[in-house]
Amino acid sequence: LIYRAPERKVFIDGRLFPFYPAVLRDYRDAVELRPNWKDVLAKYDVREVLLRPAKPLAVALREDGWIVRAEGANFVLLARP
Repeated sequence: LIYRAPERKVFIDGRLFPFYPAVLRDYRDAVELRPNWKDVLAKYDVREVLLRPAKPLAVALREDGWIVRAEGANFVLLARP
């Protein structure tokens, strides 16, 4: 996606790219639905997420009314309402 939509800011990507420990901790907090997960999304102004459908964050965002932009067997793209 970074190559196909370079105008979009990316919080974390799947490439082997070094991130600051605090950023990785924030990412894990959000994806694993730790108590501050909503604060993390707000801190980084996350407007869309691309995750595997079974990830706790994907499930929680659907329940919070995030809009499904696209989905398949192995992914879901959700947008903040």
